[in-house]
Amino acid sequence: MMLTRPKLSAALEPATPLASEPGTLLPPVSVNTRSRYLITRNLNGSFGVELRAHNGSALLSADRDAESLELAHAAAERIRRTVQRANEALAQGRASTARVDCRQSLTGKWYFVVCDGEQLLASSRPFDYRSRMDKALYAMRACAPGSRVQADE
Repeated sequence: MMLTRPKLSAALEPATPLASEPGTLLPPVSVNTRSRYLITRNLNGSFGVELRAHNGSALLSADRDAESLELAHAAAERIRRTVQRANEALAQGRASTARVDCRQSLTGKWYFVVCDGEQLLASSRPFDYRSRMDKALYAMRACAPGSRVQADE
């Protein structure tokens, strides 16, 4: 009998989302972790948001650039709350409008996205192998809810 390790991406939320439960209290952003949401200013004056792991590698980047620093902070908070709600729904075995989906591009590359309802909030970089995407997805699910927001100077 051969034992196999379960795939991380096989434990995604059900495809039929239900209404999210309003009023769910979330813990404050932890400052004890070295992972962070990094806000950088682009050449055109807009602000980009990335989730960086403890080793500095980018796990997620926001789908759209923000026009101001306040909007970039709000986008990072929304991504953090969405991943937290998706993790809670996954742990409880219920569907939610907040979800993390694994996708494959037309070129065969794997990536994952963070969605709130039908709106795409952030996406990962493309991966050649699904196993590498699974590892990054696991790291993102673990560190995204507790990461602090930091503006790049």
